[in-house]
Formats: sequence, C-alpha cells, structure tokens
Amino acid sequence: MKRLYKIWETFWMPELSSKNLALVRVLMFLGALILVQRPDFNEGLYQAKFWKPIGFFKLFSGPLLSKESFYLIWNVWLVFGVLATLGLFYRLSAVVAALSLMFIIGYDYNFGHVYHSYHVISLNLLIIALFPASNSWSIDALFKRKQITKKAWFYGLPIKLCMFHIVYVMTSNAVQKLYYSGSAWIFSDNLLLQTKYIPGLKEETKFLMVNYPSLFMVFAGVVIFIQLFSFLSLIRPSIGLVFAVLWACFHFGVSFVMGGHTSFFSQIAAYSVFLVYFVEKRNPQLFNSVD
Repeated sequence: MKRLYKIWETFWMPELSSKNLALVRVLMFLGALILVQRPDFNEGLYQAKFWKPIGFFKLFSGPLLSKESFYLIWNVWLVFGVLATLGLFYRLSAVVAALSLMFIIGYDYNFGHVYHSYHVISLNLLIIALFPASNSWSIDALFKRKQITKKAWFYGLPIKLCMFHIVYVMTSNAVQKLYYSGSAWIFSDNLLLQTKYIPGLKEETKFLMVNYPSLFMVFAGVVIFIQLFSFLSLIRPSIGLVFAVLWACFHFGVSFVMGGHTSFFSQIAAYSVFLVYFVEKRNPQLFNSVD
C-alpha cells in the first residue's frame, strides 16, 4: 500500500525547480496575451432575448455588461496579464488576470457562442495562478528577503494538473465523437460534409474535397487516434513532448485545410508545459543554477 501511495505521490507531486514553473508562467501568460483574441461585442447579439445563462451566470437574471464594461474587463485582463507575465504582485495579478479572462470568455457562452478553443489555456492560467510561479525569474523574486525553495513538490503539482487537464480535454473529445457517431465519424463523409459548409473555404481544400475525398477519412482517423491515446503522454516526458508536437501540428493542419481557426493556437501555449517538463527531466541541471 505504501508503495502504491509513493507512486501516486511521485506522479502528482514531483519535486521540480522553481524555474520550471516560472518558465511555464511566462510562456502561458505571454501566449494567452498574444493568441487569445478579444471577442467582438456586438450589440445585436448581446441582447436580453438571447440570454440563456449557464453555470456561474445562472446567479444573475439577465445580461450584466454594457459594451464599455465588457471592454473594461478585457483591459483588466491585459494589464494584469502583463503583470503576471513579469511576476509583479503575482499573488494578486495572476488570479485577477485568470479570472477576468475566464469571465470574458464565459460571458459569451450565455448567448450561444462557444469559444471551445480558449478554455484549455484559460483554466491552465488559473491553475498556474494559484501556485508560487513567481519564485524565480520575476520582479517579485528580486525583492523577496526570505529564502525561496529552489526545488519542491508545489512546483511540480501545478505542472501535472495542467498536463492532466490537457489530456482530459483531448481524450474526452475523442470519446464524445465515438459515443455519438461511432465509427461513422471516421468511415463516412461526416468530416467532408462538415468542411464543405465552412464559410470562406480555401481553394486548396476544395481541390482536395473534389479530387481526394477519402483523405478526409484519413484526417478524421488521425484526429481520433491522437486524441484517444493522449493519456499516453502522461507516462513519460518524452512521450508527452511527442504528443504536444502532434497536437500543435493538428491545429496548424486544421487552419491550413479549413482556413481560419487561429484561435486554437492559444492551446499551443498551454502545451508548452510538456516541453518545459521534458527539458527539466532530460537536463535537470539546466534549472538548478543559483537564482
């Protein structure tokens, strides 16, 4: 029993460097600042008659925000997101940044909009915000007088939580596709027909649809395979890095074939956690230099 507990503890709470978590902080917050696009507040869409609250927003009876307040919260995200990236007043700035971004993204959901491309990075930012990710490579660290722990489990736990969240999202996507459509999601014209009705479809994609329609079954099969076996990325750092590259290639591929879909690139910033984890495990001395 003790051995099983030790394995469980080692998996979820590996002792990692403070620099490891600090680098993840910079990559994720900076990536979100660059890649998350500001929603376009359209007065015609944000009306009371379209208000169908979900989750937290069910506590309110109707739309909460004017155009001005909507963009004010967005600007709060930008300001505090920059502070969190720099590691300044991190305990406050990171939490405010993560919550304001989640609020803005979540607000759109209540009017039938779904930005499912942003939920991975937004939740990962909140995870990072709740841990001491500014103990290295930050402005806060420059002014701290007490000794900062260089290597500890509380630097490893948020890394693992971010990894698990990404894997959960990927695997559940595959399971839902197979649950609702079965093998037909792959071995049918499902993906081809979905692609056909995308506005502004690229000419290269139209050429593939007419001349090589079976390619879309291959694409669908590759997507399912990568998503369904994403849990393997948690076994070893090297496998995790491979899957992170595959997920990133998938997003680039979707953008190339279907056009647009650049909002999914925000997830690539979230995948950086696998790269940083791999680098420390492969070369631990790289993160163990004196602060």
